[in-house]
Amino acid sequence: MNSHMMFIKAVCGLFFLLCTVDCSLTVVGNLAVVGKPKTFVGTASKPVLAQIGKLWCGAQILGEKTPITYGQFTRLRDGKVFEGGLSEFTTFLDIKEAPATVAGKYKCEIRTSDEQIATGFCFIYLPPILVLPTETQYEEKPDSKVATIDAAPLLASAGDTVRFSCPVYGFPPPYVTWEKDGTTLGSNVSYEGDDIIVNISQESEGTYTCTADNSFPMFVDGPAMPHKLVYNQKLVVMNKL
Repeated sequence: MNSHMMFIKAVCGLFFLLCTVDCSLTVVGNLAVVGKPKTFVGTASKPVLAQIGKLWCGAQILGEKTPITYGQFTRLRDGKVFEGGLSEFTTFLDIKEAPATVAGKYKCEIRTSDEQIATGFCFIYLPPILVLPTETQYEEKPDSKVATIDAAPLLASAGDTVRFSCPVYGFPPPYVTWEKDGTTLGSNVSYEGDDIIVNISQESEGTYTCTADNSFPMFVDGPAMPHKLVYNQKLVVMNKL
């Protein structure tokens, strides 16, 4: 097989390598950084900000560093391309403080001084955060061991239909579960994605809680650590007998 046409999917340093010219070329880098949000809830008009570490990648040929002349990072979620900064042997993306929603999977592409091109993948991890509509009233519990947000009570009448949302973001994408007053939901509740739809009866009053979980290592080769967010939404039925 012509090495110029060879596609290999193998671990090279900390990356998967797309080999386009010389398959002795490998990509190395720091694989992942962890986004550290300043808060765990925000809105479209006031997004959650996070401190983001520096992503970097470089090239080696037979274990020796090789100079690079260009590098870029592509966020796979939306295809946005960021030109990387350059040192002699690495390209880097130094985001620092930014909206927490920059978290996700990125593709790093580098070009070496002898015009070889290689590609690797890296990640910005993020614990679950809540992204609410701008007009939402809420209270964040800063002293809770688990990130906890309480919404303002919602008033409804028997016979109404109410949708409860759990608009969370994180990377890896959080897994969402629901409870009412600490127990499983009743038969008057249906699911639509991560939302629930409640057909209101007198028994519907209570606190509806969504819990969002994800896990990731805090350092390379470390164990996956769990991260959790709790969002409580209290329902008050107005015309109870």
